Amino acid sequence: MELTLSFVLLLQEFRPVFTGPSFRLFVHLLSGWALSCRHRYITECIFTSGHVGDGHWSRYHRFFSQAANRTRPQLLVELIALFASWFPDREIVVTADSAYAGRSVLQKLPPNVQLISHAHPKAALYAPAPLPSPHQKGRRRKKGARLPGMAEWAQDATRPWETLTFDQFGLHATLQVKVMQALYYKAGRDRLLTLVLTRDATGKRPDALFYCTLLAWDARTILSTYAGRWALEVTFESSKQLLGLEDPANRLPKAVRRTAPMALVLHSLVVLWFQRGGQEFLSFPERPWYRRKKEPSFADMLTTLRRLSWSEKLAQLVPKGSPHEKLAAELAELASRVG
Repeated sequence: MELTLSFVLLLQEFRPVFTGPSFRLFVHLLSGWALSCRHRYITECIFTSGHVGDGHWSRYHRFFSQAANRTRPQLLVELIALFASWFPDREIVVTADSAYAGRSVLQKLPPNVQLISHAHPKAALYAPAPLPSPHQKGRRRKKGARLPGMAEWAQDATRPWETLTFDQFGLHATLQVKVMQALYYKAGRDRLLTLVLTRDATGKRPDALFYCTLLAWDARTILSTYAGRWALEVTFESSKQLLGLEDPANRLPKAVRRTAPMALVLHSLVVLWFQRGGQEFLSFPERPWYRRKKEPSFADMLTTLRRLSWSEKLAQLVPKGSPHEKLAAELAELASRVG
């Protein structure tokens, strides 16, 4: 079983980054992953894509376990650099969680890229280096005096909290904040950053320390922008519930780390396919109890892809005008909503 031709053509954009045999495995795995109605074990993806017996099944496991590897921060830096090169005249703001907050990312940002991320709760903060005196000898200092850490800063009564209320996608809370500009020297060396300390007024969230490379931005703008990352949490939920992100049962460490992200790749491709033309085939089922639905969810996008794929396959067996055309359409609809 193959996905609709318009989606397969989209996958051709990935051909340059694979060898010929690896690219074929990539297409087979994504096809089986998208169409499977059961657990996304590698063997299940082989079966659903219709490639049982097409070479030894261990080839599909080796696709994940034996290819070259790099760390996640390195991959992010490469992705940021590529994206920034496409828009050299635009300022790009990246929001990243604590896994990407260190020097391996912060010190390698292109000139037109800004970053908002988490600082470590025990981060050592410093004032900027003082200007050298006219008669100073030796090297200029790279950092100034040590500043209070996160815990001490939170308890400092001479620096009062400011209260901000947020009511937006991803952030519905009243937060107390403190702001200062300082050096997070271990991560950013002598780059001055805006640091925002947050405390949930209800006590539901732990204190958190954010940094932003944009010195002109205030706390509300920084936190509101960072809250936009909530779309990633929705992506994780959809990938788990609808694409079986946690299903594969690989054993080798490298394969385990790589197989689950395949669901995230597929999620992005489904959304891209839908935006580039798949939305023309969108149809909501008749639900009298849910008449106000207007915006498609990811489940609707995935169902549209499956329905179109099944319709194209069944059209080879039931030509247009056949007395069984309506039955084929009903079968494609049911197959698209299984699982």
